[in-house]
Amino acid sequence: MDIAAPATTLRRIALLGTGLMGAPMARRMAAAGFAVTAWNRSPDKAQALTDAGITVAEAPAPPCRMPTPSSSC
Repeated sequence: MDIAAPATTLRRIALLGTGLMGAPMARRMAAAGFAVTAWNRSPDKAQALTDAGITVAEAPAPPCRMPTPSSSC
């Protein structure tokens, strides 16, 4: 399955929850070229994603205000 973002769409996404399901989703989206912002209630889990180029939000509100698709896991 190819999840690369088409050039005509927004290439930013916010992800709330970086546990067993959210972390792999965030990494796949980042690898596909999306600019990913992630938040998790346990900050250390989200912080572990920075090596994949993922921006970590300190609170859930800023990513939810982004004019982009969001996902909650």
